[in-house]
Formats: sequence, structure tokens, C-alpha cells
Amino acid sequence: MAVGTGYPKLAELERSWFQTHLTGATPQTSINQLKKDYYLSQVGSGYSKSNSLAELEQAWLKKVIVDNGGTSNQTYDSELWAEVVRSSGKTPSKFINQNKIVFFSTTA
Repeated sequence: MAVGTGYPKLAELERSWFQTHLTGATPQTSINQLKKDYYLSQVGSGYSKSNSLAELEQAWLKKVIVDNGGTSNQTYDSELWAEVVRSSGKTPSKFINQNKIVFFSTTA
């Protein structure tokens, strides 16, 4: 946890979440590789390793929103993260990192 805040560090939450959700991940796998491999496993056809990490993340966020029964026309990461949190029944923050913390700490 971040010293004095009572909140875990986002980087720690992300790494733990992606390692838990991705088969074959090791502690040596970079966080960006973990993310890219996970997103590719989730977004399906139309995407490949040649897509940027940002493109894959946006596609995945939109899929999560749709899978939760929502729709999204958002294109900004901050709006997508807020919508992901909202679509999972939680109150989003105006801060992107706080929305990420909520998602990674409450989504199985």
C-alpha cells in the first residue's frame, strides 16, 4: 500500500489483477506485456499485436462496458474508465487513476 494513504498503489493493483487473469504470466513479464496479452485475449478478432496498447485498452474498456449492459461512444480514456466503473454499479470518480483503483480492487 502507498505509505500513509491507506490505498494500494495503482501499479501494484494492476500487476496483481493482470497476473491473476492471464495464464502463463510470470513476475518477470512487464506490465505492458501483461496488459497487451490480456487485452488481445479479450477483444477478439480485428485486433493483433500490431495494435497499440492504447487501442487495445480502449477496445477492452468498451467491451467491458457492453458486457455490463451499457453502451459507450466515449473516446477518451478518462471517460471510458468512468463508464466502466459506472457500468459495474459503482460511483465513478472524476480522476482516472481512482477509477482504475476501484475497478482493479473490486472486479474479480
